[in-house]
Amino acid sequence: MRIRMRAAGLALAATGAVCVTGPAAAEPVALELDYRCNFPLMAGEPVVVRVTTDLPRRLAVGERMPPITLETADTVSAYAAKGLTTMYAATLEGTADASAVLTTPDGLRLPLTVPNVLEKAEIPKTGEFTVQSRGSTPGLVFDTPGEARITVGDLLLRLTPRDASGELTGLGTFESECVQVPGQNDVLAVIQVGDEPGPGGYTAKGSARIKAGSATLPLTGALDGGLTGGSFEGALTLDRTTGTFKALGFLPVTADALFTPAGPLTGTAAGETLTASVETHLSLPSARLFGLPIATGDCRTSAPARLDLRSSAFTAASGGTLTAAYTLPALAGCGLFTPLINGFTAGPGNTMTLTLKPA
Repeated sequence: MRIRMRAAGLALAATGAVCVTGPAAAEPVALELDYRCNFPLMAGEPVVVRVTTDLPRRLAVGERMPPITLETADTVSAYAAKGLTTMYAATLEGTADASAVLTTPDGLRLPLTVPNVLEKAEIPKTGEFTVQSRGSTPGLVFDTPGEARITVGDLLLRLTPRDASGELTGLGTFESECVQVPGQNDVLAVIQVGDEPGPGGYTAKGSARIKAGSATLPLTGALDGGLTGGSFEGALTLDRTTGTFKALGFLPVTADALFTPAGPLTGTAAGETLTASVETHLSLPSARLFGLPIATGDCRTSAPARLDLRSSAFTAASGGTLTAAYTLPALAGCGLFTPLINGFTAGPGNTMTLTLKPA
């Protein structure tokens, strides 16, 4: 029997299939989350759950995404394992109901429950152990364009420990509620339905902190490019900016600064997590100490600095904030005061923050 349900731009199709096939190209997705689970006589035990699956990054409006197979690896603590073996448990099996929320392109939040079967696992006498499980979501059809998002929630475990002869232990079969530790990235996937935002790119706004000179430089600019499937690429341009540095720790130097990327910003996206890198020079077109110029010629870093940028909440439609820590190489070509300038610019411990918004 086939059941089909439509609600606010979403269609759910329940079938017996458990493999991902069809026209939508699927890519590997992984998410690791920390939980606190309540076991008999043990409350708040830590369990680490790693979810893996294959999901398409993009779907056409009205295109059916087949049922998705979710595979999880649940790592149970050594303390919980000791408690189970104390009750003569040698193996553990059962089921798990994983809660999730599907946010449709038009903003509707639909709660989902994904049933999983836990494979029988041997319980060691010492140390932690891992329980494998497998479950399947319904097939999906989205009727409106935009971004669909799948977030993972809490777990309800139904566990059956057995002794070495395969008989039930004194614990019988019990339920364990597992609550996700707050503050984690719980987004399993973001799926673009219909066309992504065009190549108009993003505006960029943020700041760069240069530790050696105790300077914070305001940044503005643009990124020409964006996400294509799970890849991110674009030409980053940053405007000339001005800041005040402290030379020798106390002398005020007012300088114009310019970050000039040496190549494109490239990276990958998994769910809402974006990692990207770019190499950039820093130049000081002018620098003045007590009004007197101290930078001459082509004053810039002798090699580009590498910025490894990361955002845990980036989407193609709304952008996000990227942060990076970086080291500035020594500057060269600055004239007589090059050593002084390097004293308030070059070195590690610098940071950059850029907020990208669709142009």
